[in-house]
Amino acid sequence: MNRLFFPLILITLGVAGIAGQDAINAQWVAMYPHEPARQVALSHCTTEDSWFNRFSASARAACYKKYLVAPEAWP
Repeated sequence: MNRLFFPLILITLGVAGIAGQDAINAQWVAMYPHEPARQVALSHCTTEDSWFNRFSASARAACYKKYLVAPEAWP
């Protein structure tokens, strides 16, 4: 049983990774966006607060609200 357990766990993790690849990629892009303004905003939040959590959508939204200026507010 012990010889069979570890390979089964690895196979299960591999299948879960393949099945959830789109969700994993979407989460990664949300945490590390391509837009330079969002990258700078998240960098500021990380520097300002050592407990800042990039995994949290609400924390990212609060960070963007604090550091991103809406295009409508531009002169």
